[in-house]
Amino acid sequence: MTKMKIYKDIKVLLVEDDSYLIEELSPILKKYFKDIDIAQTGLEGLKKAKKNNYDIIITDIVMPEMDGIEMIKEIKKHKDPKFVVITAYSNKEFFIELIELGINAYLIKPVTFKQIANTLKKVTNEIYKELAIQKHIKEIEKLSKIKSEFLANMSHEIRTPLNAILGFIKIMKEEDDGKFEKYLNTIDSASQTLLTIINDVLEFSKIESGKMKIEHIDFKSDELYNAIELFEAKANEKNIDFKIDFVNIPDYLYGDIHRIKQIITNLLSNAIKFTPKNKSITTLIKYKNNKLYVEVKDEGIGIPKDKLSIIFHSFSQADNSTTRKYGGSGLGLTISYRLVKLMKGSLNVESEVDKGSKFYFEIPIKEGKEIKESINSNQKIKENLTFLIAEDNNANQMFMKILLDKLKIKFDLANNGKEAIELAKKNKNKYDLILMDINMPIISGIDATKEIRKFSKIPIIALTASALDGDKERFIKAGMNDYLSKPLDIQKLKKVIEKYT
Repeated sequence: MTKMKIYKDIKVLLVEDDSYLIEELSPILKKYFKDIDIAQTGLEGLKKAKKNNYDIIITDIVMPEMDGIEMIKEIKKHKDPKFVVITAYSNKEFFIELIELGINAYLIKPVTFKQIANTLKKVTNEIYKELAIQKHIKEIEKLSKIKSEFLANMSHEIRTPLNAILGFIKIMKEEDDGKFEKYLNTIDSASQTLLTIINDVLEFSKIESGKMKIEHIDFKSDELYNAIELFEAKANEKNIDFKIDFVNIPDYLYGDIHRIKQIITNLLSNAIKFTPKNKSITTLIKYKNNKLYVEVKDEGIGIPKDKLSIIFHSFSQADNSTTRKYGGSGLGLTISYRLVKLMKGSLNVESEVDKGSKFYFEIPIKEGKEIKESINSNQKIKENLTFLIAEDNNANQMFMKILLDKLKIKFDLANNGKEAIELAKKNKNKYDLILMDINMPIISGIDATKEIRKFSKIPIIALTASALDGDKERFIKAGMNDYLSKPLDIQKLKKVIEKYT
């Protein structure tokens, strides 16, 4: 029978002290289930339930040694099978107690074949639905893991060469006499655009997977002004009148300054991108009733009314011609919209074609406490330092060599994790710091760090092209002291050197 095939993988326990009823129920159960156990007391039923994983437990209530209710309570402390109660009791209070225990079905003796068959069918279908949901969840988790691994690999493969490209551009700009300024600026701009796109994709992935966390810290409100002021030079390149208005802003605020600046940056980047020469952009920031209001108003190309409803959707711009002309991933506004929502605020837009757009958001945010400046803020890099650099990429090796030469820091080079372990063991007292790449052949940076920690406490800083949530915690757990992401920020590198040497 088809029902035999459907129910053959369901394990059932029948707990009943009446031998006659066991004889009546057993043939019925065998029509539907192949795996059936029987217990004749509540205590025996409990012992079997602890030892085996049953999908369905069919039980009487009044039994010797331990009644059915007490048995159900004990089983539920450790496991959660489906319970079908067959009892002669039918009063309301008793029924309510069973419902509160979370039983799945309730039959009053004497029971008919049809009652039992319908009940078992209902309960078994519930089990299969739950199994299907669990299978679906596992498939989603598997796909999510594959996606995360792909993004991590993509991030590494793109950020690793960008680290060398952006690093060399900075060095070449410092040494250029102006002859190649135009070309260097073009390469720099193109590389920064590529980095922005990969960052947007990774940020969007974090938000989609629910891994984006909003942090709350005290920060100077000057940081908001400084973030906006950075766009003044870009505006000047297009002869755009760039205005900033601050209204009633406290000296300190308490919130996620990094995410707030990210949203403002996205809005200003778009405003400058879509605003023609000789027009204006105004940024207004005001604080009232424990809420921060930010408005970016431009005299740009504007957005058609029929496109306003999708402007915050993933990978969306007004139309394909906009994408071709101005570029971009179409994720900036989506990320901004999601971040504002995560901060329990709202992001809105008003726009008219050829007249401009106004993007504005408001988030709840409290005033912050005064931040004391670090006494080591003016600390300089020590002299006569020697580092161990573990890096397998030739271009990045060359960049690190030039960079450390400029900082007058001596170093040894390891091409993989195995060489890093050997050099660290051989020169235990030589190195002041280890800069450790993560993805390397033979032995990874994490495994190399674990080995080095067995014989040395030397500070180890991760250099990683990955940028996913949980990376920092993973590196610290492996024994690293800190981490720097690629492309490498030279100022952050200097601060790390000052901190750990």
